[in-house]
Amino acid sequence: MEKMVGKVSDFGEGAGRMVSVDGKAIAVFKIGGKLFAIDELCPHAHGPLHEGAVENYIVECPWHGSQFDIRSGRLARGPSTSGVNTYRIYVKGEEVFVDI
Repeated sequence: MEKMVGKVSDFGEGAGRMVSVDGKAIAVFKIGGKLFAIDELCPHAHGPLHEGAVENYIVECPWHGSQFDIRSGRLARGPSTSGVNTYRIYVKGEEVFVDI
C-alpha cells in the first residue's frame, strides 16, 4: 500500500518527521537530500524515533538511547534488542510516497 505523505519541501535536511500510512506511524528522515522511512516507534519502549538526533545515518531514540541505521533498520546499539522495519520511499515530481 503506497500513500503520498507530503512534498519534498516538507522534509528538512537532517531531521525526522512522523507521517501516517493507513494508521501506521512512520518516521521519515532526509539525509544528504535522500529520504528514508522506518518505523516511528522504538521497539524498546515505543519512543518517537522521528524526534531522535541523527548522525551518520544513525538515529538515536530520545527516550533511552537505542540507535538504528535509517538505511537498513539495523540495530546499532541497545537497550533495544531488535531493529526496525524500513519502508520503500520515493518521489514523483515534488510528491513523496511511502509504500508499506
